[in-house]
Amino acid sequence: MNHKLSIPFFGLLMIAAAFAVGQTMEDLRLPVTIGLIYLTVVVGMHAFIGMTGIMSFGHVGFMAIGAYTSAILSMSPNRKMIFLANLPEVLKDITLPSYAAALVGGCAALAVAAFTGRTFMRLSKLNVSIATLLVLMIIQSVLRNSDGVTGASGLLPGVVRSVTLGTSAVTAVLAILAVWAFQTSRVGFKIRSARQDPLAAAAVGLDVEKGQRIAYYFSAFIVGIGGAQYAHFVGSLSPNFFYFSTTGILLGMLVIGGIGTLSGAIVGTFLVTAILELLRRIEPGLDLGLVHLPSVAGLREFGLSFLFLLILIRWPRGLMNGSEVNIKPIGVLEKKAEPKHA
Repeated sequence: MNHKLSIPFFGLLMIAAAFAVGQTMEDLRLPVTIGLIYLTVVVGMHAFIGMTGIMSFGHVGFMAIGAYTSAILSMSPNRKMIFLANLPEVLKDITLPSYAAALVGGCAALAVAAFTGRTFMRLSKLNVSIATLLVLMIIQSVLRNSDGVTGASGLLPGVVRSVTLGTSAVTAVLAILAVWAFQTSRVGFKIRSARQDPLAAAAVGLDVEKGQRIAYYFSAFIVGIGGAQYAHFVGSLSPNFFYFSTTGILLGMLVIGGIGTLSGAIVGTFLVTAILELLRRIEPGLDLGLVHLPSVAGLREFGLSFLFLLILIRWPRGLMNGSEVNIKPIGVLEKKAEPKHA
């Protein structure tokens, strides 16, 4: 199999396995669906963080923009009268299908990225990271204080619930294919080339700043769609979700798998989702017959943080060690040349 095709094929296999688990085990359907939504978001984050090497703490803000935009645009006029009485008149009578509202949510996230990206990408990598964190804080403030648009203190119930296990799986596949196509494109190759040594890349004529902006815009769009998926799955939104806790989880998925590789984003998302679900079941206490495990408050946060530190210390480049997966067809062996007899 072509090395480049190994990545989307690997992602498809992982998603198919997760879908099978969610379909056959009803008690795992919810965490599997959430995990697939997270996969869309993390893959989108990889398009910027992984490809440019610039850490961003603000991408959860793009997720929030996509979620709230899609939720408002897909809500019926009657529900808007109840939950968003002070909504601007131009939005009160607009009701879009969930998929169309999700695309608009992605475009809204892209618009915010376009507004900030041109300035941000002129800064140093450290300053870009700080700037994205400040954007996240601004978005939080807007969500909490724009009662007419986002609901009382940002709390928005009554969101159309249209996302299922199958929908989240299809969206995750499309996100992986889109980011893989972007990563392997000519533009993507230039962006990845400039990651290691931006000065050398600029010296040979590459427009590093332009490449970083393109990655930032594309990443925001994918993450915004992931946020819309989340909104249409849970059915209600709170600004508390789109803040530091979720930022830590999503960045943990990216770092644990390995920043810089799409395969790492996939592996990290599934691994962290499985560990979080396991810890969630253990946290209230577990009775194993002869052994009884007491409840431990905060076990999920402690467990994820401990795993994060362990990976950083033991595997600084993540579990994929900076390499993309390379799947070889089963049963195909390389034949060694037989020595010629005199």
